[in-house]
Amino acid sequence: MPQNSHNLISRLTWDTMFDSKAQGVALQERLSNWGGFHLQQEMAAVFNKFCPSGQTWKIQSLELDLGVIHFDQLETELPIKIRQQLNEKLVEMILYSHQRGKQIEILDEKSSHIQLIWYFLWNGALPWNHHAADGSVNQMLTQQLQQNRDELLDMLKESGFSSEQVRRRMAWQFNEQNMIKIIEAIEPNVGGQIILFSNELTKIQQKETVVQAASTTDFKKNVWFWVLNYLLTERGTVFNRIQFMKSSIVQMAAHYNMQYDQLFELIELAVAKLTRSLSLQSDFILTLQLLSKENRDQQKNKTRQVIEDVDHWYLLETLFLDQNLRHTSGKAATFNDLVSALAKEDAVRFKTLISSFGSKSDFWLPLINDLSSHSLKVVFTAFKYSKPVILTESIIFLNRLMGSVKQQTERNQLWYEGLMFILRQENTSFTETAFLEVLITVLAKNKQLSSMALLDQLLVAEVPATLKTLRHTSLYHLLTAVFKKEVSRMPVLQFKKHLEQLVYLCHLQVKEGIKDRKSFETLKNILHNYIRLYPKALKEALMAMPDAEILAAIFPASISGKSLTSFMLPLEVSWNTLQEMPRFNQLGQNEIWLAEMQQEPKKLLEFVRKEIITDHQWLWLQKAVSFDELLLIIGCLHPNRQPSFDVLSQFYRVSGTISFSGVTGSGLQFLLFKKVTKAWISGNWKLIAAESIWNELIWELCGKRAIPKAVFISHMNTHKRALPPLLQLTFESLIAQDRSTTASNNENPKIKLVKPIMMKEKTDNLKGGISVRNAGLVIINSYIAILFERLGLINDRKFITAESQLQAAHYLQYMVTGQEHTEESFLPLNKILCGIPLTQPVMEGITISTENKQLIEGLISAVISHWPAIGSSSIDGFRGNWLVRDGLLTEREDRWELIVEKRPYDLLIHKSPFSFSIIKHPWMDKPLHVNWAY
Repeated sequence: MPQNSHNLISRLTWDTMFDSKAQGVALQERLSNWGGFHLQQEMAAVFNKFCPSGQTWKIQSLELDLGVIHFDQLETELPIKIRQQLNEKLVEMILYSHQRGKQIEILDEKSSHIQLIWYFLWNGALPWNHHAADGSVNQMLTQQLQQNRDELLDMLKESGFSSEQVRRRMAWQFNEQNMIKIIEAIEPNVGGQIILFSNELTKIQQKETVVQAASTTDFKKNVWFWVLNYLLTERGTVFNRIQFMKSSIVQMAAHYNMQYDQLFELIELAVAKLTRSLSLQSDFILTLQLLSKENRDQQKNKTRQVIEDVDHWYLLETLFLDQNLRHTSGKAATFNDLVSALAKEDAVRFKTLISSFGSKSDFWLPLINDLSSHSLKVVFTAFKYSKPVILTESIIFLNRLMGSVKQQTERNQLWYEGLMFILRQENTSFTETAFLEVLITVLAKNKQLSSMALLDQLLVAEVPATLKTLRHTSLYHLLTAVFKKEVSRMPVLQFKKHLEQLVYLCHLQVKEGIKDRKSFETLKNILHNYIRLYPKALKEALMAMPDAEILAAIFPASISGKSLTSFMLPLEVSWNTLQEMPRFNQLGQNEIWLAEMQQEPKKLLEFVRKEIITDHQWLWLQKAVSFDELLLIIGCLHPNRQPSFDVLSQFYRVSGTISFSGVTGSGLQFLLFKKVTKAWISGNWKLIAAESIWNELIWELCGKRAIPKAVFISHMNTHKRALPPLLQLTFESLIAQDRSTTASNNENPKIKLVKPIMMKEKTDNLKGGISVRNAGLVIINSYIAILFERLGLINDRKFITAESQLQAAHYLQYMVTGQEHTEESFLPLNKILCGIPLTQPVMEGITISTENKQLIEGLISAVISHWPAIGSSSIDGFRGNWLVRDGLLTEREDRWELIVEKRPYDLLIHKSPFSFSIIKHPWMDKPLHVNWAY
């Protein structure tokens, strides 16, 4: 079980042949001693070079042939051969993955965490390859709800639909904050009503004790379970709050062995009593009254069924037409619910319905304000089946860019304008450019800007990293096309005047001294955009400016007429930081300067952060500091990033040999130099991560320079074999992701049928074993039965109730940590010792009385007193030294196996009076074999 903080190996086997029987034992000891520590270091050195932080690589099996090693040179030759073989094997796996199948599975942090959560939901434990740095299940869940919500929700809904145990585990183990976010995401239109119901029902139980629950916390957890049962398995086309309440109360009655009518009456009495002294939400009371009336009607046989058949299409049409009805209590949620459900049920009929309303603004404007964000997308895409995603993403893209340039728009403004355009063009074809042009015109008018001025800002806006993808480059091209069309409409003299004004503003800032770096960079980028698209016109505008040479540093030589050699320090700005660096601009003495910068790298960082603005300055810096020197300097401040820097260094050398479509090797190297330096300046290291650097290059080349993505992919594919293996893998992943996105963008929206997950996939995953954090619990094995008996959990060597058995798992954990509440993922060993199936959910905690706490602590004290070899120890000291211990739990056909982490002082176990090598209590299905190398 070799492992460190970054790399985990489930099983390691040495297959050796030796021609000296007499020295066989000595060989085994030397291999064991060397493998216990040095092997991990050698393998980690290679693994870390290939796999960057933020990614997880899964390799099912790996075989290394170390050849012949001389016995006398074992410790010398082993590390060399292992590094060499491991390096070759990984490179071979990467280069020939297309021929030999997927031998390496690469997961980014998001995918990795979702898989871990999925594994936990189905198995009740986390797999052996879970890192402590990943955090607990709830910590991973919180992060994924923020960063990767859609994929997470798909997994939760599919898993929850397939298994009651999964729903129970979600309800019992997810914390309150995460449960609320999940409910709101599953039911965006009625999530508030559901959460209100759960809060009110819990409040009633807390004040009046309607049922005999173990605690309020336990009761609330069960409420969430009943809620998930309804939402994931019972819910109809439209959310019905009366049926939702009834479903919850029916499940509540079944759980506490009560009749539904009896429980409902108790709830009514409690509500009547509490309304006098405690404020309950009116919606809850009204729903309860309606359900009460329905119950009475049923008892009188006045109705045969709870819900009459409803024409949902008629109801939806009525809500579309009647604004006042939409604003009545509960109808807004019903409206959005119907929009989502019926559009999936019959897209053609849904389009026909909304087309029948025409394109009058006085109808659609108030209507759009009543639609949720999800419903807006549904309505919007119903009109355009060829490429609906392009249009909706155009709106999202524009909204994000407007935020980047501090020009916030109203929530629904672009959706409204886009919908009006589509309605007016319903019977005629239109281009995506025409669609985007309308949106730009409206935005410019609302911001009191010209379309040209707004486009100038948008085309140079800082694009969020999540939008720098192959598919989003097409949106940037559309924006550029709108810009060119706007230029073509302008009279020649007006366009000339526009350029001259921009050049004058830039000239003014440089002449007076750059006071606002950010605004100057924006202006410089706008001018560079014109250089790219209209170089001749901009050159004329520059030549018309008096003292034009002052701007030479900002423009390339083809525009300014000045070459880089004409100046070493491009701008008349303050170079105080530079003056503190001896020999910085004496390029012949770089070795001396480099040594100084390695001693004080923060000086260079401060200099670059304050002074480097223009491309001429960047080029000057690149000439003064080579790429490898830059990485060396940065590495002094960030040594943990050295593996990533090694990959980038190799990429930099290869990129110098690549050229296509006007892009030179030196140009690619310049881009890499800027990206690395900017990542250093900003501290945003994700900018140059292996999975991100491709998107950065794509945006610069395919986005800004309009190089077709097929050309980019083709030329990079030609040089792929020369790239570092890690970048080869991420490049292939990029292409696969683009193909997947393109396919999904061209598909019509359809209902995704939820399919149960195959159980075989889950059981196969158990073969790798399960990490445990309380492996030392086996030490107190002899006291477990005594403890359970004194706690009143067992009688005649059997658990009294199923609930007692579940509680026992938490009592054992209290012995280990002194905590009453522990996530189920940390309890697999407890379950085995209590005879609980690993997949059976348990509550996230219990309430332990003071008396029982004293009983458990007294038992620990007894263990300490019966083990004189460890000396006097506090209870917490004993827990930390012996009970809190890492281990690997593996299931075999006839037994469980536990391998316990070894510590130096484990020699004292020889002097302990305890037995735990094989553990088998009457309530356990199969024994636990413990391997503790003391």
